Amino acid sequence: MPAIDDKTDVAPENALGPPTASAYSGERAIHASIEPLFQKLSELCSLPSIAQQVIQVAEDPDSDADDLLAVVEQDAPVASRLIQVVNSAYCGLRNPVGDLKGAVTLLGTERVRNLALTVSVGSLFGRDTPVGRLDPVRLWDHSVCVATVARLVAQRGDNCNPEEAYLAGLLHDIGLLFINEHLSSVVPRVLVRCKTGVALPEAERQVMAFDHAQVGAYVAWRANFPDRLVTAIDYHHVPLMAPDDGAALTRVVSVANYLATRYGRGSVEGRRLPAPPEGVLKPMGLGLNAFREIWEELPETVANVAVLTGA
Repeated sequence: MPAIDDKTDVAPENALGPPTASAYSGERAIHASIEPLFQKLSELCSLPSIAQQVIQVAEDPDSDADDLLAVVEQDAPVASRLIQVVNSAYCGLRNPVGDLKGAVTLLGTERVRNLALTVSVGSLFGRDTPVGRLDPVRLWDHSVCVATVARLVAQRGDNCNPEEAYLAGLLHDIGLLFINEHLSSVVPRVLVRCKTGVALPEAERQVMAFDHAQVGAYVAWRANFPDRLVTAIDYHHVPLMAPDDGAALTRVVSVANYLATRYGRGSVEGRRLPAPPEGVLKPMGLGLNAFREIWEELPETVANVAVLTGA
């Protein structure tokens, strides 16, 4: 895919003035002059076809497990890899399964859906690591770690579906991948600012006038992803600003992102994130003790992530 590397495609935040009306509404405002770039990015950046179909099936109230299996089985490499993952230590089944129908019976439709998405989305994360750019392997490891931790956090709360939390965690930083691939010329400038102590989203806005969360959310919105998922991607760094409908999911992803990064599995080496404020933890029903218990479970929780990432 061609990259959008022309320096005229992006502009510093202070060069644009305040946000103006945009066709993209309902999430964090983007400047109208930036939307053409976002539209161009959304044309270049997309999830694999099978991933989009799996999400569509999951959101269709009339679909069932057979519909999910029909989508997955049409992609032989994904189906084969999915069986390997299901029979791995990550899923912890006592007896191996021989087909996807058996996997659905034992793990449930939502769990198999998320594993299929993980296998298919993983193909986007190449293994080249040009100097001065983000490491896509590290970024993918971070994404799967956040997804896995988000499931654990949601299981401890009472207002968020754990498998929906996994999916949101998996895709929360997809905008970073798109920026790394298609706006690669600006990435070194962003990382230089990060090394001086500027937070990654702020460094991105200083250089490009938008951040990775906005890019990821816009692409997800154009792909007709569920509103809650778009919100969680867009607001995972500012969960207190999230609209009510997606607030619970956003809080879970934000906490999982902090925990995974604090544990040393961040998207950028050496990155630090501020601890979640009480306004995030309290609505989740997570007191300090529960938060500490989750932290203590992290080693076991992420121990088998390499099975999914192929690392």
